[in-house]
Amino acid sequence: MALFYDVIFILYAAFQAPSFLLKGKHKEGWRERLGHIEPEVQCRLKDKRVVWFHAVSVGEVRLACRLMEALRKSLNGTPEEKSVFVLTTTTSSGKSVAQKIVSQKDVVLYVPLDWGPAVRRFLAGIHPSVVVLLETELWPNILSEVSTRKIPILVANGRISDKAFPKYRMARFAFRRILKSLSLCLAQSEESRRRFLALGMDPEKVRITGNMKFDLDSPVTQERLKEAVGRFLGGAHDLVFLAASTHPGEEELLLNAVQNLTDKKLGLKLILAPRHVDRMTEVQDLIDSRSIKALRLSDLSGSASSEEAQVLLVDEWGVLNQLYSLADVIFVGGSLLPHGGHNLAEAALSGKPVIHGPHLENFRDMAEVFAKNQASVVVQDQLNLENELARLAQDEGAREAQGLKARQVVIENRGATEKTLKEILACF
Repeated sequence: MALFYDVIFILYAAFQAPSFLLKGKHKEGWRERLGHIEPEVQCRLKDKRVVWFHAVSVGEVRLACRLMEALRKSLNGTPEEKSVFVLTTTTSSGKSVAQKIVSQKDVVLYVPLDWGPAVRRFLAGIHPSVVVLLETELWPNILSEVSTRKIPILVANGRISDKAFPKYRMARFAFRRILKSLSLCLAQSEESRRRFLALGMDPEKVRITGNMKFDLDSPVTQERLKEAVGRFLGGAHDLVFLAASTHPGEEELLLNAVQNLTDKKLGLKLILAPRHVDRMTEVQDLIDSRSIKALRLSDLSGSASSEEAQVLLVDEWGVLNQLYSLADVIFVGGSLLPHGGHNLAEAALSGKPVIHGPHLENFRDMAEVFAKNQASVVVQDQLNLENELARLAQDEGAREAQGLKARQVVIENRGATEKTLKEILACF
């Protein structure tokens, strides 16, 4: 079975290689992706207890880093205090974020390709004692090779998305074999637990610990960002509407809505933060085609005048969570059109009203918690968005009440990280 999988993997990789090498999100770090560990890294790991965390991209990387920090505090003063954490990620953006926030004691690498020789080379280079996979990173060769070495494997914040579940269920006979490699699956919700069980996982190995994405700390906003947004507003008392993590197609609808509301003289200013920074030129062209005056966040690092600008385009990476506190109303992108949505809790923690579209397939459990508590505003289309924005713009009391509900949901659903930590410590 492993040989057959490796052959299929090689054929697929050969077919996809040109795309990956030229423009794919996996185009960097090929030595690491083939399992090569630099001698300097191997020396740092030698004779240490290594805990390997894997997170596919930025959101999961932040969860992993929070879990790593909590684990290090728990190990303080124990024989395992000198443990080293290896964090692997799939995307270049995920690795970039990880390198900025992990401890200098730890190691950040690209995850090896799920090809037998690459996985074996990687494991021989880091010698992990425990493996923690964030959400649903279930790769057959990685799980098989780790399990063969009798190394505990935990899935933390486990979930199977609406999109992936039907595909996995069609291959249930193969998935059952994969899931047998897991020591424990810590599921986000009862629905997530049912899905793992439906794919053949042992019920005794699945536990519900909650969603770690609720376990957030309020970020400290840099003074330069406060000053930049202040210059954008020009001292006016406009309603600041932050559209966060937007995707193609959504910016057009948002700009249409803001233009229409501007005509109604509601005093609205838009901070637009596309999900991917490499789309800045595309989004800028979209703004320019509407003759809307806009500035980029990087333009405001000096003393540029911006009182006439209606849109502030966020062209910097890693500042979005600091901008939430500077907004009056927040739209969470990836949801008005079918892109799967993004984490509502990050915006809700700011205590500001949260608006999103109907497409939150990747955060369905979280969206249900918000809906149950009427803690977010769901809009179906551009007109619906305009109406809700107009309502909130004219009713400060409604904004305050909605924001408090949103923040309260986050606070009440915390605790998953602590439960997950206890299960990891049990493996030591």
